[in-house]
Amino acid sequence: MASYAALASAMELLEDILHRNHYPAILHRRRQILKSLHQKFTDLRKSLKDYSSKGDEAADLVERRIRDTAYQVQDVIESEIANPKDSEEGNHVFKKIIQNLVLACEAEDDDDLQKVGREVDSIVQELKAIKESQELENLRLGSVAAEVNAPGQTPRADADAMVGFDEYLEAIKEKICGNSAKLQVIPIVGMGGIGKTTLARNAFDNASILERFDFRGWVTISQDYDVIRVLQNIIISLRIMTMEELGRLVKKALDEYEKSKKELEKEKIKSGKAKEGRKKTQQELREEMEERRRLEERTSKTCIYQHLKGRRYLVVIDDVWKKKVWDDLKQAFPDDGNKSRILLTTRLTYVAQYAVGTSKFLYEMEFLKADASWDLLKNKVFGQGRCPNELEDTGRSIAGKCKGLPLAIVVIAGILSSDTTLGYWKMIERNVSSVLRSDDDQLSNILSLSYNHLPSRLKACFLLMGSFPEDYEISIPKLIRLWIAEGFLNSDSDSGNLEERGMEYFKELVERSLVIVNKKKANGEFKFCVIHDLLRDFCTTQGANDHFFNGKDWNESEKVRRIILYSAAPRMPWALKDTKYVNSICLFSRTASSDLLRLKWHSVPLLKIVDVADIKTLVAPTAFSRMFRLKYLALQLGIEKKKHLPSSISKFLNLQTLIIHAPVCESISLPSEIWKMPQLRHLIIDRMNLPAVPEVDDIPLQKLECLQTLETAENFVFTNEAISMIPNIRKLKLICRGGEAGDIWNQYCLNNLVDLLRLEKLNIVFHAEQFSYVDSFQSSFAFPRKLEKLSLQGCRLPWENLTVVGSLPFLQVLRLRNGAMSGNVWAPEENQFVKLNFLVMESLDLKEWIAEHEHFPNLQHLHINKCTELERIPAGIGETLKFISVQFSKRAGESANEIRKEQNDEYANFDLQVHVLD
Repeated sequence: MASYAALASAMELLEDILHRNHYPAILHRRRQILKSLHQKFTDLRKSLKDYSSKGDEAADLVERRIRDTAYQVQDVIESEIANPKDSEEGNHVFKKIIQNLVLACEAEDDDDLQKVGREVDSIVQELKAIKESQELENLRLGSVAAEVNAPGQTPRADADAMVGFDEYLEAIKEKICGNSAKLQVIPIVGMGGIGKTTLARNAFDNASILERFDFRGWVTISQDYDVIRVLQNIIISLRIMTMEELGRLVKKALDEYEKSKKELEKEKIKSGKAKEGRKKTQQELREEMEERRRLEERTSKTCIYQHLKGRRYLVVIDDVWKKKVWDDLKQAFPDDGNKSRILLTTRLTYVAQYAVGTSKFLYEMEFLKADASWDLLKNKVFGQGRCPNELEDTGRSIAGKCKGLPLAIVVIAGILSSDTTLGYWKMIERNVSSVLRSDDDQLSNILSLSYNHLPSRLKACFLLMGSFPEDYEISIPKLIRLWIAEGFLNSDSDSGNLEERGMEYFKELVERSLVIVNKKKANGEFKFCVIHDLLRDFCTTQGANDHFFNGKDWNESEKVRRIILYSAAPRMPWALKDTKYVNSICLFSRTASSDLLRLKWHSVPLLKIVDVADIKTLVAPTAFSRMFRLKYLALQLGIEKKKHLPSSISKFLNLQTLIIHAPVCESISLPSEIWKMPQLRHLIIDRMNLPAVPEVDDIPLQKLECLQTLETAENFVFTNEAISMIPNIRKLKLICRGGEAGDIWNQYCLNNLVDLLRLEKLNIVFHAEQFSYVDSFQSSFAFPRKLEKLSLQGCRLPWENLTVVGSLPFLQVLRLRNGAMSGNVWAPEENQFVKLNFLVMESLDLKEWIAEHEHFPNLQHLHINKCTELERIPAGIGETLKFISVQFSKRAGESANEIRKEQNDEYANFDLQVHVLD
């Protein structure tokens, strides 16, 4: 939703100006109008909270007005920022920009901004009117008869469409016919077009299921459903009564209601509490309409409940979008302990979880595998006929490009059916995505439903995922950092919780079956994700239509704000006449790196995001020194570039994320000015020489309270002053060099790390010159209490000192690599490692590991690599293990197989997987 993105960006710009510490007094005269605009935008955002449009013309018009209004205020302000009248370099640049902004606001632009304010007021009122209109429409619809499927017109199963779904159908049938006597809700969850309804239809019409139930009914729920219509649809579908009979029943209830209302009105007139002939107020009319609706709803529920009481029934509730649907319907279904079932389909995991309650059973549909995809395509094209041999390879390729989505396969099969020549199929093979986009409204409509149902705050976040290349594994932390830089999360969150809010947003997209998590971290956190090609295509098309980011063609008449490039183009976008409004540049193609040299960076002064980390570029950070709005900068430096950052880095007044990769393993030196960048949230450099915290008199300092990620700092001394500068750090990666490992710990003051009270992830690598046995770690040796993940390498820590680690109450992941520990025996103490879930031991000289289940009560994943001296894995820890991986550790591998056999034979535990590589 470009409107939300534009609104977030405008609010972010106003906040930057209003909350700048060195905000000059000269701007005070204009401060009031800027504050007023910010408040109006805040009110507008509140009106949009959790608002999801129907995707109709009226909604599109409102969203365009919001987008255009938000961009207008940015254009008024940024036009002067983009063209400062004074080109003076150095510390006075920002002051001059602000002065120019004042000049821009003093005359005609002031009128422009006031016009924007009036437009925002108008939009807020229009949104309010739309919501009220929708509420009244829902009330009105409830008072008219429903248009429902006539008896016997429940959607029929398509047996052909079940090709590739045999296992799914058997699993659903088994659940429907299960032994549980209680009423069970059986949800089928998956993205649009994956076959939920098809699966439900085939189960509904299956002969073995049909004969088990006295009543069977089917109801489809629309996004803007009306509960009365749904209940009436259920009544008709269950064949409880005809539409005419239902109408008479409802009319009788309403007549009785009207009669009682008239008698009550007479009593009020008689007692003097009301006047005869008095007109009812709008509020009274609304309350009366709502009461009539409640009566209709209650009558319909009672009808269903009474007729199903004591009978075994199966009801399919198809395409559910809200938890409220289940709240509205569940009272209509009696639970008589007779094995009645309700089959529910939804795209939303949280809706399914809500409906099943404590049973927690979910049937999540997956994409079809390659063979099943080909079988479905072949069956839809040729039916029972034979596919010509010369078409099979091409057909399999086409099916594979549908990425396992059944609806896409069925659509493309319909296109292939018209011409079964090899040449035609080859042409389709080359253009599967574009053919699917242009040739089928049903597919487009199904995908649009999921998008339109998103609340406004999620639409922009989802659309941004379309900016990544096809089949690109999207780093979830990176995605959230980009959302933050764009301002999508700023408006609703305080600065300390933006990453958590971003993860909440991401999980919502997963629960809505719009995103696929394909890799998780060791502690179960989401790490990488992908989206189906068709959803990505939808995002790119929608994003281009909304001017959210560029499409494939560049239109000089449009203001380009986000430039996304996947490959070198014959005519690069910076050849456009006007690039001053560009906010983001993201390059994913190595072939485009040389074209980057053609960009004149002074022509894009308003950049917030520069992401060229995927290409080796000759651009150095100095190129961006005047872009004070820059929030996200990711680079991969060229070999010949100097390995230090200039002091001008401090001019990045708003920089939140700085990522630098170097092609060779050399440290990049940072200037002292890095300590005067309070907006910095993530500092990620392959290896960095971080300077000591300067003296207070030397450079103006304030705590880097936003900084959450610092990696990888080399040979940095964590003095008390340094610790106090990064109080909210959550992820820290260090490399420390020195003589003895025990001395290194003291040399870099690592005992002070215990004072990083929010630290959750810590990675320490020692490069010690001497590798003698170490037993002299100081008594102050400790780690922060909140640690969840700890990785140690080269520390030569005695095994007995690992009790300090074992006592950490939240530790879930522990990696011990390359001499992290020293000694031959590890005998952990009881009541430690209480939450440890994931353990890695690599290149250790451990021989004997003595442990039982009590020492690792929650351990599920164990990875052992190059521990050649380890005699065996303790059998006692196998009770909770789900996965053991052993590489190049022969005797440990043998004991791993013994543990698996014991778990299988003695405990019937067949979930444990063991992978051994000698």
